[in-house]
Amino acid sequence: MLTNPLRKHFAKQGHDLFLGDKKVQTPKLTPKKWKELFQVVENLPNLIIKVAMSPREDFAAYVLSALDIAIDEMIDITAVLTEIDRQYLHEEATVPQIIEFFTKTVQKNDLASAVKNVRSLLPMNQ
Repeated sequence: MLTNPLRKHFAKQGHDLFLGDKKVQTPKLTPKKWKELFQVVENLPNLIIKVAMSPREDFAAYVLSALDIAIDEMIDITAVLTEIDRQYLHEEATVPQIIEFFTKTVQKNDLASAVKNVRSLLPMNQ
């Protein structure tokens, strides 16, 4: 069994990942970061909804099409959250690295639960 200091070290390592050769930590989405994100997000939320609602048999095609459309926006969002130059990300980070970064950010900030809670506040759910 790991001692407490080692357990903390490995737990913290779970939030580290690479974008290109740069090691980054999964960000905490504060209200300040949300405001910065809203300045660069344009098409991505709509694309995510289309992919989520796609027929199961066409899911891969929807994902590939959405990635093609959204890659620049994903890079902009990643640049805001990591403070890494957009051009570096465009040339050095891989799509799987960026997707892993998004996935870990959603998990760390429990965004699925946040969306569920916001939906419960909307009048059409009452």
